[in-house]
Amino acid sequence: MAPYRARVSDAGYVPPFPKGWYVVAGSDEVPGPELVALGAFGRDLVMGRDAAGEVRVTQDLCPHVGGLFSQGGRITDDCIVCPFHGWKFAADGACIEVPAGDSIPERARVRMWKVRERDGCIEVFHGRRGQVPDPDAEVFDRR
Repeated sequence: MAPYRARVSDAGYVPPFPKGWYVVAGSDEVPGPELVALGAFGRDLVMGRDAAGEVRVTQDLCPHVGGLFSQGGRITDDCIVCPFHGWKFAADGACIEVPAGDSIPERARVRMWKVRERDGCIEVFHGRRGQVPDPDAEVFDRR
């Protein structure tokens, strides 16, 4: 069976995982700004480090034409950059630049997951969209 691949139309989908923080990788698995593929919560995600060394996690799918960030994407100028057409997405997920000079579509954005790094582990918060992470919520080790 093929792995689940996120689609732009899946914006409201919430898989059946409990609310909480999940260990998804070791700190050493995210060396720099290059986006690394990550499977979590029934989704294809990517992770990389911004200029300050903070880990960012987002979907592995550019909303422009469905290119995969994991195929050469990176974090540049603190933005997730699509390797295919250079669309840039800010830390809040909003598209802030379309290099071709076209206007930015109003709904062009990616989901950014809440991330924290503790004790050599990358933890991602899973909850409903807009739900504020509880710092004391249970931590699940999914590795």
